[in-house]
This record gives sequence, structure tokens and C-alpha cells, in this order.
Amino acid sequence: MTTNRIAVLLVLLILFPSCKREEQRSGFIVRVNDSYLSKEDFYQLYDSTKGNGADSVEVINNWIKKELIWQKAVKEGLTGSTANKIRLDQIQKNFVYQQMIDKLAFDASEEIPPNELEAYFDANKHFYRLTGSASIVNYFLTMEEETAVKYRAEMVSSGWESVRNVISGNPKVTIKEGEFWRDYELPNKEMSYLVGQMMPGEVSLIIKTADNRYMVFLLTSKLQAGNVPDLKLIRSTVMNDLIVQKRLVIEKEIIEKLTSENTIEIK
Repeated sequence: MTTNRIAVLLVLLILFPSCKREEQRSGFIVRVNDSYLSKEDFYQLYDSTKGNGADSVEVINNWIKKELIWQKAVKEGLTGSTANKIRLDQIQKNFVYQQMIDKLAFDASEEIPPNELEAYFDANKHFYRLTGSASIVNYFLTMEEETAVKYRAEMVSSGWESVRNVISGNPKVTIKEGEFWRDYELPNKEMSYLVGQMMPGEVSLIIKTADNRYMVFLLTSKLQAGNVPDLKLIRSTVMNDLIVQKRLVIEKEIIEKLTSENTIEIK
């Protein structure tokens, strides 16, 4: 195991503390020798890995593997080396640095008025020009195939408005309107084929999704490559880009402010 890998392991275990001893002998999820994973620490770990699709078993197994390696590293004296301590200190500072800047950027994003977002979009429209075709759709999702068949027939005969009014009262059905789909982002070949063959105003066949739900969509319009979508269709993308720009400004401003407030000496 290299020094870098050991340092990364050290910081993971410090950021998600697990080595609590006597006070965790009751109410723990799992233990490895004298190290305990409490319920509180487990929930923290689980929440931090949601974006990776990890389930609770995987989270626990990963904790066990890290703890086994950590205890072996301690026994071999690897955790106390000067090189590892220096590397770990830098990793911790980098982590906290990013956390602080992210927090400041997030706070600033909460204050972005609509006119600022619109002005940013207008000044940077060329960045949002489509490189491929895209579609705007309304759709519903349900776990029940019979429900999908029923609502699709209603959509074909009576239109989207009629189906939307009915579905809005059904908690088992998810409904979305005005969704922006870039063709290259479509999740499977069936959807890509349907979107490519359909004309605006047409209703799709029933599609079974990867999570075993049933989807039916209404193609409301198509956009060709070279067009710039309306801001309302890509608002989240434009907002994220604006936040990135503000983050750079905030980072520069906070460093300048802290530099003026602190004593810095370079020899």
C-alpha cells in the first residue's frame, strides 16, 4: 500500500469517525474488534453515499474493509509516520477549503435574482446552442402496466389535459410536464427510436424503464441542432454554470479579505 493510499484511508476514517470504544458497546450496527460503527455514524455514511447508489449492506461491508485495513496499518506503525501525518494534514485542509467555498457559493446562489440569471443566459447563449436534436415531452410513470394501458388510451382519445387531471389525484403515478430531453441523453435504444420516429403531438408506446416502471410520453415539440433552448427548459443547467462563475469570484474575494485580516510572512 502506498503512502498516498494510506493517507486517503486515514482521512476517510477521520471524516467519518468510527473508532469509539466503550460508549458504543450498546446500540452499534457492527464492530471490528474494539471499533464500533454506531447508528448515527452509519446514517452519516449512508447519506454520503446515496449518490453512488450504494445500499446499506454495501455501506457496512465497505466500513468493515476500511476498518480491517486501518487496524492492520496501526499495528504496522504506518499511521504514525511523519510523511503520512503531513499528507493527512494537507488532505484535511483541502477538504475543509472546498467545503467552506462550496458553502459560501451555495449561500450566494440562494440570493440570485431571476434577472441576474436571465442576464447571464442572454450573455452566454452561444454556450447553450444544441449540438444535437432534443425533445420536449410530457410523461407519466407508474408501477402498474394496467394503469399505463388505461391512461395511454385516455391520452390518445382525450388528450394530455384530460389525463393530467385524472393522474394528479393518483399518488401511485408520477407526472412531469415540459421536460427537456436531449436525444443523446435518452436512457435506452427504444426511447431513442421512438423519439426519432415520432412527430409533435403523438403519444408513445408503453415503455418499461430500468427500474421496472411503465412510462408513456407525449412529444410536444422538437428542437434541432443549432437551436438555443428557452431558459425555462435548461434553467438548472444555466443556474449551475452561474454558480460556478460566482464561486470563482467568491473564492477570490474571501482570499483577499482573509489575506488583509491575517499576518502572512514569507521568508
